Amino acid sequence: MEPLATKAVAALVLPPGGNIVLAVIGFALWRRARALAATLIIISIASLLIVSMPRVGDALHDGLDSFEPRLPGATVADEVGAIVVLSGGWRAGAREYGGETVSEATLVRLRYGARQQRETGLPLLVSGGSVFGDSTPEAHLGRDVLEDEFGVPVRWLEDHSRTTAENARVSRPTLVRHQVLAKRADCLSRGFLPSSAAVRWQAVCQSHRLCSLASRHESVCRHRCV
Repeated sequence: MEPLATKAVAALVLPPGGNIVLAVIGFALWRRARALAATLIIISIASLLIVSMPRVGDALHDGLDSFEPRLPGATVADEVGAIVVLSGGWRAGAREYGGETVSEATLVRLRYGARQQRETGLPLLVSGGSVFGDSTPEAHLGRDVLEDEFGVPVRWLEDHSRTTAENARVSRPTLVRHQVLAKRADCLSRGFLPSSAAVRWQAVCQSHRLCSLASRHESVCRHRCV
């Protein structure tokens, strides 16, 4: 699915978009099925209020983030061969940085990736292209931040992906080629993914889906962290 279509579907399904769509359907049905319409409107408003509560939001976030972080000084699992940083957006009009720079979400990931690289010595791969083809690839912006500001080397760039699914799919051949992954069917989760909970979950699940390692009787999000 194209990035624009993906974003549009996400905006319509996830709160508050999904709640607004539900309310609009309710108002549209008001004259023909008032009881059903009232139910849809009440559900829309009530669910929006519920997901807006900090405790509910934290619980949903924690439910996604089942990945244990690597603590300072912890040993590195033998099967981990790289640090893969997934870009999370860019910012235009940043004149103080020469026009373009990484977004706040990407900066958090880069900072954590830089820290892990210093502690482990693992090679870094930065993944992220130009979503709409009219800007500097996000991987290039991320590399500049890592090397110029954090002082850590970037071994590989993947600058063609536009979505999290493409991050997983396009990054794998590079890791296979450089023997970080033993074979093309290995999962990207053998690399360390400094990212937000939702994006890390998407990337690992997409990696497992692509290499057909998920089954009905095992968790689709098995993982190995540094």
